[in-house]
Amino acid sequence: MIFIKFSTMKTIAFYLVSLCTILFLSIPICNGQNNSRNIFDAKNFGIEISEKDFIQHVDTCIKIMKSVDTLKVQTYMITNEIEIQTYIEMARLHNTINANNLFNEQDIYKEFERLFIPDFALLACFMLETRPSKGGCEYSSKYDIYFGGMPHDRSMYKIIREK
Repeated sequence: MIFIKFSTMKTIAFYLVSLCTILFLSIPICNGQNNSRNIFDAKNFGIEISEKDFIQHVDTCIKIMKSVDTLKVQTYMITNEIEIQTYIEMARLHNTINANNLFNEQDIYKEFERLFIPDFALLACFMLETRPSKGGCEYSSKYDIYFGGMPHDRSMYKIIREK
């Protein structure tokens, strides 16, 4: 019979719950977040950014994710290789792409999501010290950022498109 320490079981349970939450992050409808609005308003709020800058941010994060050894990501062995601000950036990009259904607009968005989910999303939740929140999303009170759920002003971008 195999015996596991209680603290190890709690850690495993925490990561299993986080994994399940991450898998539901792509579902854009949740209720109950502070400062949230109807999902159909997603294009009308967030941190303003030009479409060109948004694509540059996505491209930069893709390069970072490709440069890191996958095994290090999956085993949480990354310490200072990626800055906290980069994890926040990845969360905002992920939320913006999902809330605005940008997958079909450009292949770069599909590539970002393919690399981000699930390994980097789990790692970002770990590094940003998120906890499950209302509506099946993750929330970091330390950095005031949501992963998934209803749109939130500090957790996504408002893309300003050139006319």
